[in-house]
Amino acid sequence: MATVAARVDENPTGLSSDEWQAWRKYLAISTGGLHSQLDGNRVMLPLARQHCSRSDYTSALSVAHTVWSAYAEHSGWAANIALEAAKDLKRLNTPLNNAIHIPPLLGADKDGWDYVMWGSSKGAHLMLKLLGDSVPNLPHHYFNALSNLNGKLFTPTHPSDMCVEGAKNCFRFWIDCCNEHLRALES
Repeated sequence: MATVAARVDENPTGLSSDEWQAWRKYLAISTGGLHSQLDGNRVMLPLARQHCSRSDYTSALSVAHTVWSAYAEHSGWAANIALEAAKDLKRLNTPLNNAIHIPPLLGADKDGWDYVMWGSSKGAHLMLKLLGDSVPNLPHHYFNALSNLNGKLFTPTHPSDMCVEGAKNCFRFWIDCCNEHLRALES
């Protein structure tokens, strides 16, 4: 199935406008707790601070590379995002983590993952501003590539509870990768 990117106000699902708005709200509310957990994770939280250290930046970038590389196996468009993260890590003399593979993503489950991954482009705009001010001498190619998705938000073509579960699974994968990174640093 081809991935469909659409502006936030587009509705390719065939739902009425009211149903579409209700669906988007339901998806955001249903995943909001996990989204907050990811944003508040010790690996990701420093990116939102006024002064992000080089080590904090490198940790977050390492996790991002791990997640985007795994996701790129299922969505070819994501390979460039993973590649730019790898280039930034190389510029920082940081080795890449071992590859992690995720099970096949199909239909509504894949839509949920796409929702989360496309949605991260919205945060990339903010991160570029914050990081440019706090760590101007670090490479930001990953965030530039992510930001260049132009604020598009993936529009699920299978609005269902399976799509919500797919999005939740994606957030859980991000959180698990963050926690695994922290365990590796502490050992």
